[in-house]
Amino acid sequence: MNSYSLADPSNQSPRSSKRANELEENDHLFYMFTDAAEKQQRIFRLLDSLLSSSRTSILYIAGKQGVMGIRLSMKDFGIDVAQYQKEGKLKIADSEEWYLTKARQPVFKPLEEIMAEVLRLAGSAKEAGFAYATIISETDMLVRKGFLQQYLLLEKEIAELVSKSTAAFLCAYDDRELQAKGLQESESQISALHSSRLSD
Repeated sequence: MNSYSLADPSNQSPRSSKRANELEENDHLFYMFTDAAEKQQRIFRLLDSLLSSSRTSILYIAGKQGVMGIRLSMKDFGIDVAQYQKEGKLKIADSEEWYLTKARQPVFKPLEEIMAEVLRLAGSAKEAGFAYATIISETDMLVRKGFLQQYLLLEKEIAELVSKSTAAFLCAYDDRELQAKGLQESESQISALHSSRLSD
């Protein structure tokens, strides 16, 4: 299994690194960003490269910006969202719907349920002729609502799952949301779930 971070290359320790357009099957990455422009520049560049390669289908799980906001931002970046969706290469989902129950007081879905959905996506990607499925997940809304620890438990399971399935996973963390919640020390926990960094 390969696990990487999309963190700033200037802060990297001397670990192995890969270029941003080399996300492959079984990779498990994270990206810590400090503003929306930085996030979109890094992640959308990677997304555009993956979509152009036609090797993977992609599920983009939108955070606080919401599905419509992310869709518009992708279009502004130059990604032909409608065409890629029509071709079955790209889906955009809401993080609340993906990770939380629909109860009056939402709770984090059982890990088994989320993992089963990841496996379903991987299987569907294969059936559609793709080499693997990629999931890009924003976490800012989950952090804001107090679900970081549950998400980190999921990250541990995802690391094991993607190493054995036709999937890749990228988790994007908003450093501002972590700091607002007094969780800046969580970066070490997040880093510990990934063995290397993905360079720009």
